[in-house]
Amino acid sequence: MGSETPLDQIWESYQVMCDCLKIAQRGVSRKDMHLLNRTNFWTSPEEQAIQQIKKGRSDANDYVILSLWAAFEKIIKGLHQMFRQRKHMKYSQKFLTN
Repeated sequence: MGSETPLDQIWESYQVMCDCLKIAQRGVSRKDMHLLNRTNFWTSPEEQAIQQIKKGRSDANDYVILSLWAAFEKIIKGLHQMFRQRKHMKYSQKFLTN
């Protein structure tokens, strides 16, 4: 797991979040108070809880896109910086050898 990229980590976290939302949805639908204990859903009406879960899923979808984009952009900037440094090193080596 040490070779995971930030993109992998973001995606894994997103999948965990989606699984948690599925569990919450099942708990609300089945009125499984054991699953809902010590959550905001405990006291919420079922329809309100379902709407909160749907909004949570929608927000998670939006946030994962934003997070993946930001991480991708950071990777691209890092690669660009690395190539610029190599280019400068190549030119300086030519200058020093002449």
